[in-house]
Amino acid sequence: MFANSKVQNLDLSKFNTKNVTTMSGMFKYTSVEKLDLDTFDTRSVENMSSMFYENKSSTLDLSSFILKEDVDLTSMFGIAKARIGYAKDEKSINKFNDNTITSISSTLKFVVK
Repeated sequence: MFANSKVQNLDLSKFNTKNVTTMSGMFKYTSVEKLDLDTFDTRSVENMSSMFYENKSSTLDLSSFILKEDVDLTSMFGIAKARIGYAKDEKSINKFNDNTITSISSTLKFVVK
């Protein structure tokens, strides 16, 4: 949706993502420095692959994300610039920090918010 965007700011507060099933590549190669994803409802999302691939945000607050058991997180954080990430719970942290799936860099670590 925003892949390759050079926009610096995005107001996502009015987004209704209740019925969204794929967010694959949504913020891939974007220059947005701060993403406010608090209103994102991810309960129906099945595919988040490459969602933040080479994203320029310094922090990723995904603490509102509810992950389906079988959600595709392939390369979700590949080459992402963020150094700190926030997650809802330990189960989400374990999924996000799984380098074999998400391609998370050694400098990005998720913690519970």
